[in-house]
Amino acid sequence: MNKNNVVEQVEYRLDKAISEADFIALNKKVSEWAMQQAGFLYRSLTKSSDGKWIDIVYWEDMNTAQKAADAFPSSTDCQKVMPYIIKETVVMRHLDVVLEACHEQ
Repeated sequence: MNKNNVVEQVEYRLDKAISEADFIALNKKVSEWAMQQAGFLYRSLTKSSDGKWIDIVYWEDMNTAQKAADAFPSSTDCQKVMPYIIKETVVMRHLDVVLEACHEQ
């Protein structure tokens, strides 16, 4: 990664109409979609103790992050998660990476 990388952070809460396991299963398809997008580097889906979900995606740069964000709604697999996300709770940010560290495996 380099200083031009961008982190996309999307926070939201889920509708109670879906189980956590089912939502995670749907998100495996979202990850597959993301991996096919130009500029994709890394994705993690997290959940806080108070029930807030946070989707974190690393992109090569702002251009690729924005292109993926624009394409997201038209993906069949991505559309499948949308009915379970409470729209009013969504907060999306694109953040410039200014410092990074990685433990080599």
